[in-house]
Amino acid sequence: MNNLRKLRKERKLNQVELSEIVNIDRSTISRIESGKSSFTQEHLEVFSNYFNVSIDYLLGKKEKVISNAIRAEKIPVYSKIYGGSYILREDCFVGYQVAPASEDLTDCIYLVSDKDYKNEGIFKDDLLMVRLNTAVAPGVHVCANDNEPGGVYRIVELNKEWILLADNMPSKLDKQVLGQVLMVSRIIK
Repeated sequence: MNNLRKLRKERKLNQVELSEIVNIDRSTISRIESGKSSFTQEHLEVFSNYFNVSIDYLLGKKEKVISNAIRAEKIPVYSKIYGGSYILREDCFVGYQVAPASEDLTDCIYLVSDKDYKNEGIFKDDLLMVRLNTAVAPGVHVCANDNEPGGVYRIVELNKEWILLADNMPSKLDKQVLGQVLMVSRIIK
C-alpha cells in the first residue's frame, strides 16, 4: 500500500484541498489512495516534491524524508490583476498552482498572460510568477492605471527617471507598478 493518505493526513488536508494544491483531480487522488489506480510518473513527481519525500517512500517502500527534495508551495493564480487599491479581485481568481519553494514566495501570485508580449518573450496563456508590491527596479513588471487590468512592461532607468518600454517605445512611468515578474512558465498544449 502507498503512503499518500498518510502524508495527506499528516498535513491535515482533505482530498479536495490536496487536489487544489497539486492540480490533480480529487477522484484520481481517491483512487490512488485506495489502491484502485496507480501513480503516473507525473503524479509521483508532484506528490514527492509537495510532501518532500522520496518516490520510494510514496510507494510505501523506504525512508520518508529525502534531504535534496524540493519544497513546494501553492501559489494563487489570477486571470487579471488591477490598478488602484484592490488589485486582487475574487472574480479573477482561477485556482492554485504548485511552485518549487526554492526562494521566499511571500507576496507572489501567478498571473495568466492575457496576450502576447513578444518583446518580453511572454505569450498568451503563459503563467507569470509576480512578486507584488516590489520596489521599482529595472526589469519586467506588471503595471496598470486605476481599475484597469495590468499589462506587462519593461522598466528601465533613463537620466535618473523610471521609464516604461512598451513595444520598444519609451514613455513616462504613468502607471501603478503592481509587481515584478520573477519567472515565466509556458503552458504546452
